[in-house]
Amino acid sequence: MKNDVFPIFGFEVSIKHPIAWHHDPISKYTWQKNQPSHAFSFIDSPKADVKIVWELSRCQFFPCLALLYRKTQDEAIREKLLAIWMSWIEENPLNFGVHWVTPMEVAIRAINWIAAFEILSETDALGEPLARRISESLAEHATFIYWNLEFGKVTGNHYLANGTGLIWLGLFLGRATYVRKGKAILEESMRVQIYQDGVDYEKSLPYHKLVLELFQLGVALGMKNGLQFSAEFEKKLEQMKRFWDAAKKPNGKTPNVGDDDSGYVLVLSDSFLNPSRKQTGSRIFRDGGFAVLRHAEIHLFFDFGDIGMNGWGGHGHNDSLSFELFANGKNLIVDSGTYNYTLFQAERQRLRSIASHNTIQIDGKELVPFRNLWSIQADTTQPKLHEWSFDENRDCIEASVQNNGVRHRRRIVLDKKANRLYLTDVLSGDGRHEAMFRLHFAPDLMPTLQNQTLQLGEISLHCEGFSNMNIADSIYSKGYYQKEANKKLEASFVFETEWQGQIIFQFS
Repeated sequence: MKNDVFPIFGFEVSIKHPIAWHHDPISKYTWQKNQPSHAFSFIDSPKADVKIVWELSRCQFFPCLALLYRKTQDEAIREKLLAIWMSWIEENPLNFGVHWVTPMEVAIRAINWIAAFEILSETDALGEPLARRISESLAEHATFIYWNLEFGKVTGNHYLANGTGLIWLGLFLGRATYVRKGKAILEESMRVQIYQDGVDYEKSLPYHKLVLELFQLGVALGMKNGLQFSAEFEKKLEQMKRFWDAAKKPNGKTPNVGDDDSGYVLVLSDSFLNPSRKQTGSRIFRDGGFAVLRHAEIHLFFDFGDIGMNGWGGHGHNDSLSFELFANGKNLIVDSGTYNYTLFQAERQRLRSIASHNTIQIDGKELVPFRNLWSIQADTTQPKLHEWSFDENRDCIEASVQNNGVRHRRRIVLDKKANRLYLTDVLSGDGRHEAMFRLHFAPDLMPTLQNQTLQLGEISLHCEGFSNMNIADSIYSKGYYQKEANKKLEASFVFETEWQGQIIFQFS
């Protein structure tokens, strides 16, 4: 945060008082603040994405302003924060407007309010009337979450956020009922949503980070106040951290795998909840269906598992057997990202499709059909891990999935001595099939193609088994509502019964 602006999805949004809490500064659309919350429909709204105003109303800049006041003792900062705070309460009565629709949003807002409240309380900056008014509103937040838990056939990060919010609110308000319920939700979410190897079953790295933050925020405050979590919970939480460490590239960033709405809870969480740890070597996460092949500056992240959420899909994409590749200090092969959820739905579906990932599409069909924006009709991929071995000289992994009547088997070998990567694909299935192999390149790369060799700066890719190859335009999204042009390799071919192809990456 700087001056009077706060970043939201790559845009700088004004936080000068008064704030128009229901106005979307990106689309210029204003949501009706007097409409009952249960009456809103966002999926088919043709004018705006509600996440824009929701993001501002998470109030993640409140703790930032509170810390700035504590550091500077500038009364103008304190007055500004309190005026904005009171304006939110006045303009958003319980159960009216878009900010009382989703309990997850209510929970994240409450956590930021409590963090700001505690910071200001250290300097007696609130005063009794304001403190009482804020506490009354936080009590409404707690009641709303408690009676509107986001529990259904499958649970995800929303339900977990409800639990973390209840722990924070229960401890703040002195309400043991909320604390008990929140802790139970955290234990249940860890048991149901997290595999034994620490991977979140929603199969999205950005959401893994959000879920890890939610767990740790609940645990950090809970244990500080005497809560004890089960041994299985603590073991899985540590495994989540180890997976997150393994997923990080040498530059500290993580692959763009699965949905990404740029979501987080507290601005300050990274500094004390996710301390930088030593990079790990090659790792496999069999339950979660991910593998990391690492050597020196080479980092390959491979998805060999299901779509996600036990067949529901959730925030996973049609990316089984896809991968991201980082080498020579930069991104080479990238996942296309997400861009948005509801406003540009065709583009949302395009970016989660198999065509936007680094794998093979069969007969122009989806890997699995979509039911809606966040679920699939059924996961028919039947993923199987055939082989894996990691040692100081060579990493190898081979896995397969079912893809529209064709078994796609992919083998990846990282030869550490030769500084070379082998990507081998085998397709087998009855009848004649048309296939399309794709690789998506980082936006700053300008690949060139000559005969069967593709050049990425000092890195060469020699391709075997493809009849038609060309470089095409594509789009890449590194975060929510962020989009830029990039290039992709498309290689089409026709086969009957079986086909094999290979790409050899030679690193300098």
